[in-house]
Amino acid sequence: TGFGVMDDLTRALFDCLASDTAEADLPALLKAGADPNARDEDGKPAMFEAGGGKALRLLIEHGGNMNAIWDMGPLVTGRLTKWASRLLPKDMRPDPDEHGILTLADCMLEPETIRLMVSKGFDPFKFDSYSDPNERAIALGADLIPETTITPEAFNRHGTARAGTANPEVYLPDFWREQIRTFRSGYAAEAEIMGKRDYNRPGVPVWSFDRFGQSATWLPDGRLVLIAGEHEDSYDADFCIYADVTVLDGKGGVEHYIYPADVFPPTDFHSATLLGDHILLIGSLGYPDKRVEGVTQVLRLDLADFRITPVDTTGDNPGWINRHDAELDGDQIVVTGGKTEPGYRDNTETFTLELTTMIWSRS
Repeated sequence: TGFGVMDDLTRALFDCLASDTAEADLPALLKAGADPNARDEDGKPAMFEAGGGKALRLLIEHGGNMNAIWDMGPLVTGRLTKWASRLLPKDMRPDPDEHGILTLADCMLEPETIRLMVSKGFDPFKFDSYSDPNERAIALGADLIPETTITPEAFNRHGTARAGTANPEVYLPDFWREQIRTFRSGYAAEAEIMGKRDYNRPGVPVWSFDRFGQSATWLPDGRLVLIAGEHEDSYDADFCIYADVTVLDGKGGVEHYIYPADVFPPTDFHSATLLGDHILLIGSLGYPDKRVEGVTQVLRLDLADFRITPVDTTGDNPGWINRHDAELDGDQIVVTGGKTEPGYRDNTETFTLELTTMIWSRS
């Protein structure tokens, strides 16, 4: 409430979006000056009425704010279309059958819409791989990898993770490639390929590319570098923290590298900063027995050969930090927020890593 009466052009826009001819009629309204970020009397953005197809793409192409739905928070008015909500804490979610709690994350978006959003800078990790793994795969371009049929024999040979034997080792068996293409969970993959989940089978967890705490770095040539991350929670049979690097070329090509644990420890919830010919990885949550109080993990990934090298730093570092933000500022990386171990403590200070000297300072 409180958004006032719509003007004639805005009312025509919402009437158009609610009609069966929206895709055909919308271009003329936008050309006439209709605001793609307009809201109705209840404050509902036009994005809500656009659905997930061509009408939404037209709004985005004419300057529609792709983050409008997150920025607004919950809406408890209006009709519930295809949308649902997982962004609010469970105890704050009204009944979606009773209220119109709508978010962009769970809309059934067409692939063309997802690709358009990502091309305009929308965060691909906002697509919820839990509710629809295919949307995350499309957002990252993994869906363009050619499909491979996985036999039970192939699953038994390559169904689990392993460390590399070289720095790096190029390793991409068919099962891993198909997991990258689909973002299937370990459970879903085994159930689909083997017909059931066998918890007595040795070698669990099942290898999966559906991960938390994975970093994504776009290179100037259009390739996407995805680094490490974890699958499932620690109590789950498929819980695993990975130490690998995946490169997607956006055309269906994929490269995958694995590493010895003493070169690249299992890493998650790190930051990845592109610095010309390499990516600097800062922090990790990692397995509990590998966390070192007062130490900040810093690794260098060289983009020429994908070799990983530990980086020695000195000074006043942030400690065993994870889930933080890292921003490049000239010859420095500024680290804020996040958590530190032990104790999952909030990081309330700002730390700066001087790249010319690799000396940390606190401010």
